[in-house]
Amino acid sequence: MQTSLVDAALALSMFEDHRRSDNAPSDHQKEWEEDHARREQVRGELACASPELSEGGDQFAAIRRLDDLVRFEVQRRAWRDGRVPSSYRMRPAFIHAKSCLYALDTIGKSFKLLSAHVDDASKIDALIDEWNESMPDLMHVRNSAHHPEDRVQGKTFSRRIDLQPVENEMLSVPGGGALIVDWLANDRYGGTLADGRFGEIEISPATVAVAARVVQAAHDLFQWRGPRSLLPL
Repeated sequence: MQTSLVDAALALSMFEDHRRSDNAPSDHQKEWEEDHARREQVRGELACASPELSEGGDQFAAIRRLDDLVRFEVQRRAWRDGRVPSSYRMRPAFIHAKSCLYALDTIGKSFKLLSAHVDDASKIDALIDEWNESMPDLMHVRNSAHHPEDRVQGKTFSRRIDLQPVENEMLSVPGGGALIVDWLANDRYGGTLADGRFGEIEISPATVAVAARVVQAAHDLFQWRGPRSLLPL
């Protein structure tokens, strides 16, 4: 539980760092000017080296073929010079959000194992209730995040999911039928759950603070030997 709590805190920190860097102002005008200069250079190089690319019976097809080659070469050179592909830029936030989600889910599963090791199991049950009330869809969101190969087919354990209505500040599908996979909006990660509902978990300091408080309460149910320790959470 302690290791998972540290993992959740670190994943949250990396998630927030990426969001700050991703939201920082970027010089799109400079990138556009660089790409424009590259396009003109590459087009000239290809036209000289392979004049047949812009020739042929179907001039429109020839132009499209040349445009594709120019676009691809411009992208390759931009990546070679250190520009991160746009398809890569957004993914770290998803990776860190899911890392935090999985760590929290491990903590939740660990609580259930403690009942057999305390004198009064009702105290653990009270912590489990607090945990479930704070993050009611945690386990279900984690299951969907871990099985996208089923969710993209609208399935759970080979059974078709009955997609339920979705209504929140970002989505409005009152009639149902929307399949949502790997969803991240601001600090909330979620998607379609096995029962067809839309569920999400807030990846935030408040969520990890709940985990820290409940884990500490679980530790306090036991008698410990040795020096005390302090975690930077």
